[in-house]
Amino acid sequence: MIRGAWIRFQLFPNFVVLFWGQGWYLTYHYCRRSYNSHIFEGTLYFAQPRTPRDRVAQELAAVTFKEFGLQDANTLEATQSMVESRVVDKFRAQRPGGPAASPA
Repeated sequence: MIRGAWIRFQLFPNFVVLFWGQGWYLTYHYCRRSYNSHIFEGTLYFAQPRTPRDRVAQELAAVTFKEFGLQDANTLEATQSMVESRVVDKFRAQRPGGPAASPA
């Protein structure tokens, strides 16, 4: 496998397995708890580290995964807060791959 490459499988609408070229993989899933909340859970799986450097690399990967998860969740939370504020009540539709649709 090419170093640094990854393969991703979406097994159900809310479960993902991601294999990394460095010999480790992760899984994550998210479950809706109510109309405006969800739970995100991720697990990382590593081979036994051979050196202290490998162990530090594993810890860095785990911290990076957590940071990406927090950034994604923050985007979802901010969008939900905006929708619930009702400040904007109409959203302009956009064509897939194209500019916003013109009003009819």
